[in-house]
Amino acid sequence: MQKHNRNIMAVFAAFTILIMSSACGPTFEDDSASILMKPELLSIVLEPPEAAPGQSVRASFLMADERGVTENVFNFWLPASFEYGNGELDIEAALEESGLDIAQLIAPSIEFKAAAEDSLKFNSDGLAAETVTLIAGLEAPEGEGDSGAGDRMDGLFADLDRAIQDGRAETGVRTLVVSRNEERNRNPQVKSLRLIDAAGAEHEVTLLRHDDESQYEKRRAAAAAAVSIKAGEEITLTVECEDDSDDPLALRYRWISTGGDFGGLTDDEQPWTAPEYIDPTAEDRSDESDELRRDPNLRPIWLVLRDNGESDRLGQSWVEFYVRVEK
Repeated sequence: MQKHNRNIMAVFAAFTILIMSSACGPTFEDDSASILMKPELLSIVLEPPEAAPGQSVRASFLMADERGVTENVFNFWLPASFEYGNGELDIEAALEESGLDIAQLIAPSIEFKAAAEDSLKFNSDGLAAETVTLIAGLEAPEGEGDSGAGDRMDGLFADLDRAIQDGRAETGVRTLVVSRNEERNRNPQVKSLRLIDAAGAEHEVTLLRHDDESQYEKRRAAAAAAVSIKAGEEITLTVECEDDSDDPLALRYRWISTGGDFGGLTDDEQPWTAPEYIDPTAEDRSDESDELRRDPNLRPIWLVLRDNGESDRLGQSWVEFYVRVEK
């Protein structure tokens, strides 16, 4: 193995100890509606949330702060196949067994295989659990000059290491259920979402979904189709969902935005009062290169939808749309 690859492995091994010691963060079971005041991991989606042994699984995440979605973040995945114990992790063996390389672990989404049946202990319902850990929350550093790939990777891990220690990175843990059963839980889905203004008029919203391809382009299309509402106006958001369970109480709704007021409610008919209009000249956002984050009156709204599951077989999904606050 070349020297820079050995350096990467050494940095990665030390870094993994820090990950595991910090992997006690949010598990995304908070049902409260919220207004973002700081960077936060809003959702980690496993597709599917319940997999057969050896089945391919895709993990992705949504992160945002008080100005909107943070797309340019450095993240690190620790998939379930990376067994860790006794303070040691055989990095090369773990990568070989998982079929992944380090570059895939720092991609915005990751595809990996659920563990093989003979490596799991199933309960009486034919279920076993694996954990998927994510660290995210730092602006993605750019490669410098003519430094080699190994040097850049060392720098990425060092930056994220500092972010964790400084409390600038978020840790998320999701449970992947591995099942022997033929019928397995699926993620709940938003079928439709309507915005009803204070006058009772219904407006169509353009949704971005967690599993959409080309999210960068579709996010900007959703923002371009933002519904205009007056500052202080109360609107109602009505959502229709699809879930494996016939029990409507099985679904959990978390509504999130960068401003306004959800009234402390979390429902499928959700009120939201628009925030005050902000004079763009009164708030300097010249540090933002993203036009979606520069406009203080362009407000994203997210719905993170979770099912209550059966035997802890939980699913999750999210949608995103935009409103524009007018004077």
